[in-house]
Amino acid sequence: MVTENQEVDSRLVDYLKSIWGNLQALSEEFAAKRGSDMHEEGSPSILGEMALQLNAGLFREIYKHSLKKQMKLKEKWWSPLVDLVKKLFIRRERSLQGVEFNLYQVVTGLDSVFQLACKLHCPPGQELTDDEWKVVYYDSVWANLKARLVLADQNNFGCELLAQELNGTPLLTPIMVLGKSI
Repeated sequence: MVTENQEVDSRLVDYLKSIWGNLQALSEEFAAKRGSDMHEEGSPSILGEMALQLNAGLFREIYKHSLKKQMKLKEKWWSPLVDLVKKLFIRRERSLQGVEFNLYQVVTGLDSVFQLACKLHCPPGQELTDDEWKVVYYDSVWANLKARLVLADQNNFGCELLAQELNGTPLLTPIMVLGKSI
């Protein structure tokens, strides 16, 4: 984005400086925790509220900067994804397991994120409370973790196979539930 062959907007420069400042603060906290023993393996973890504040603050700034793009993506794919999960939920008689349950958790986690993000987006300029930002942060991280599990399933074809099944297209391979093919 920065290296495009056009003039860089001053807002982008300010945004990048702010992100860089947050990353420097995070680095300084790690360095202070490490102390004088530079031969320690790996970086020490920052405990408690300090880690949450630094990580959530960085997350908040990046999230707000990319909100417009996120809302466009949501408008494009959210309804079909929710419909897929609803159909799956009905077809499995409310008994989701494995990749199906992880997909359901992605949707529920993102639903709470989107409900709060809509407060920022419509009308623009409204702000979330610190507690609401914590929900957005934790639910986004959780949904991301679950999405990785979904995408890793069936060599990245788990969702495709579910969509084919729900649309009546014969599956190339059977779906496995509790080690049994269905």
